[in-house]
Amino acid sequence: MVFKAFRALKWLIVLAFLLGGLVVYLAVTGGGDSFRWAGQKSEETGKTLRDRLERTAEKADQIEEAADQAADRLKEIKDKIP
Repeated sequence: MVFKAFRALKWLIVLAFLLGGLVVYLAVTGGGDSFRWAGQKSEETGKTLRDRLERTAEKADQIEEAADQAADRLKEIKDKIP
C-alpha cells in the first residue's frame, strides 16, 4: 500500500517536471508569443469586466435612488389619507 503511494508520488513529480520543461521549451522556442497572447486576452477580459461592473454599479445606484423616491412618495401619499 505504501509502495503504491510512493510510486504515484514519483509519477506526479515526473509529470510536473515534464510539464515545466514543456512550458520552458514553448517559451524559449516561441519567443513567448503564446504567453503574451494569453496575457493580452486576460487583460482585455479584466477591462471588460471592470467596465461592466462599473455600469452595473451605476444602474444599481439609479435603482436605489428611484426606490428611495418611491418610498418617500408613498409615505407622502399615506400621510394625506385620513
